[in-house]
Amino acid sequence: MHEGPDMIDLVNRYMGDGILMWASDYPHSESRFPETVNQFLGWKSVPESVVPKLLWDNAVRFFGEP
Repeated sequence: MHEGPDMIDLVNRYMGDGILMWASDYPHSESRFPETVNQFLGWKSVPESVVPKLLWDNAVRFFGEP
């Protein structure tokens, strides 16, 4: 969250969009609870095709189905 959309773009360009996971396990010091989700979803530079991967797909692939 604290790295912002530019870091998401950088990692996705160099390593692919299957790496990053959005950390939703509050409390994190960089969390802006309760606005963290809205802040993330407001980053218009993050492609819509990447959002489901960050919010769900990459974590499920890494940790397994809940």
